[in-house]
Amino acid sequence: MAPPSAGPARTVGPRGLQLSLGTTLTGINAGRLYWRRGTEGSLPPRQLTNEDEGSLGINPSPSPVLIWNRIEARKGLPFGFEAGAALGQGIDTSLWTLGLSLKWALFEGFRTQLGRLPDVAVQGGYSRSVGSSQATVQQASFDITLSKPFVIEHTWSVSPLLGVQMLFVDVQSGVIDLTPGGLLDPPAEDAYASCRPDPVPGTSTSGESTPNGQPCAPGHSGADFANSVAFESVSQTRVRAFAGVQLQYELFLALLSLQYDVSAPRMEDDGRHAGDAELARQLSVNIALGAVL
Repeated sequence: MAPPSAGPARTVGPRGLQLSLGTTLTGINAGRLYWRRGTEGSLPPRQLTNEDEGSLGINPSPSPVLIWNRIEARKGLPFGFEAGAALGQGIDTSLWTLGLSLKWALFEGFRTQLGRLPDVAVQGGYSRSVGSSQATVQQASFDITLSKPFVIEHTWSVSPLLGVQMLFVDVQSGVIDLTPGGLLDPPAEDAYASCRPDPVPGTSTSGESTPNGQPCAPGHSGADFANSVAFESVSQTRVRAFAGVQLQYELFLALLSLQYDVSAPRMEDDGRHAGDAELARQLSVNIALGAVL
């Protein structure tokens, strides 16, 4: 979900507009328990019994690669600035992201004196996830990019790029039902189905009073509501290096870049979660095609 490198440090110019479609592939340690419990998968074809209860909620084969698609627009502004907006969606997820960014090219386009120095730009960005009531992911990033274009036969432009990104992630939990029901035979109690409101508060469907004035269907206590929880918020800081190359022919361009954690990811949650020190570094591959109008 993290924003990939935005390409070379040079902007598209005050009159330029760039549109691109990109895909980011990120490898994960799919065998870890938090991925197996935190992702959906197909259940065994046979009927589950009470002996299988310990394996409920386990995805037997999470995908080892996460895929995120983005469409992005970048508009050049005066004085070396460039504004961007992006819409992203994760394959096999309900999550979307909305993002905004602002880049400032400190040095670009020098041909004499400083012409041997690379173009340099800084960029700040913010994105937020939508599409899921169970979790909200907010990300803030700060990039420093160095690049240098090389023109070939007056038509092709090759721009190697190198940079570093500071990524700050904050995840907030929504209300999650830990026992949604329907996994065992007979299915576990579903509080939302069995404990429904009645026309007269404090009475059941039979018209009798219920404890604590709780309106539930006969034979159900509504105790399953206690299994709906909201987890504590978690923050994470990542330092990522990226390198790549952009190839441009007239109006059309293609970008390939790699992002990798410089240091192991660190959880800023006062050590409340066991095993956080074992979080693995991640490698992401970003591919984008676009045009400059």
